[in-house]
Amino acid sequence: MKCPNCGIDIDGNARFCPSCGVVLIAAERKPAAGLPKRPIIAILVVIGVLILAALAFTLLRPHGPAVSQSPITAPPSSSVVQSEVRPLTPRQSVIQTEIPPAPKIIPPVEEKAPIEVIQYLEFVKGIEQQRQEMRVDFGPALDMMKSAYGEQLGLDDESEEPQQKVAKGYSDYTQQWNQLVQKFDTVQAPEPCRQFAGAYRQALGTYVSMMTKIQVALIQNDINTLQSMRSKAQPDIDKMLRESDSQLTQVTNRYKLEKPFTITPDREVDTIFGW
Repeated sequence: MKCPNCGIDIDGNARFCPSCGVVLIAAERKPAAGLPKRPIIAILVVIGVLILAALAFTLLRPHGPAVSQSPITAPPSSSVVQSEVRPLTPRQSVIQTEIPPAPKIIPPVEEKAPIEVIQYLEFVKGIEQQRQEMRVDFGPALDMMKSAYGEQLGLDDESEEPQQKVAKGYSDYTQQWNQLVQKFDTVQAPEPCRQFAGAYRQALGTYVSMMTKIQVALIQNDINTLQSMRSKAQPDIDKMLRESDSQLTQVTNRYKLEKPFTITPDREVDTIFGW
């Protein structure tokens, strides 16, 4: 072996170097037989710790895409802080301070009157004019009533016409009202006028019905029936006429038409029902 201090060859069993006198350590005199076992175990433990640390880092790190660390710069023309990540539509600002426009107010479309409505109202106008003329022309009825009252009271008949002719005159008068109703029924009312037509038709029909009852009572000289009808017939018919005029007003208001005529009740004029 060689001296670790001076490097001369010495005996392997020597305790001191014969040249420099350095004490030889027993461990240095032993031949190298490989690395000791403790350093190898320590190295294996360190390697194991490193492997566990790598596994823990792999399992615990987030799996999303890596976030870029590059700074975010706003566009040169924008001075607004973008606090939202989601993209905005072209018509949407980042901070919505714009007041939405008020909804447009669409005016209601004015409903025009159908031509059949206008024509029907003109037709009924003619019927009503004829009714108003006929309601005050009740001379035949008065003649027949005079004859009936005279006979009931035992008065002499001073009429120049025989009683049969008087009765015929009243029958003709009633027939004129029947013809007026039949004329009204020849034209069918359009849908917007049907309620009005129904109310007016009821009034005309009641006219004819009452006059027929009066005629029967006159022929039979039934003065009591005539007296009871006198107080009841006119109010009932006037109520129907007022309802007809109200329905007519609703039709004209619906189409913003000028009211072509008015259906007047009979209480303000002398008629056969107010004798």
